[in-house]
Amino acid sequence: MCNSGFLSAVPTIFKVFQVHDGKDIATRRIEAIQEGKLAFLLLAAFLKEANGFEHQEAVMPTVPSLDMLLSIEDVMEKSSLEYHLSR
Repeated sequence: MCNSGFLSAVPTIFKVFQVHDGKDIATRRIEAIQEGKLAFLLLAAFLKEANGFEHQEAVMPTVPSLDMLLSIEDVMEKSSLEYHLSR
């Protein structure tokens, strides 16, 4: 069971465990120990770089610049007005 988190003034011991080493992927478990107790647990997988999946590259949509957007006050006012008009 994990503690509530790290204690900044207490030394931390990191333990790294080899979970799996395959042809294309490696997995590691990392434990952070403080005062003899598990403070944090991380499971990380590393994939060998390979060609492919180009079709999944994200293309960012065109969006207006910040100076073209409404302020939060204007959004709230517009939302309130639309609510009252719809009733």
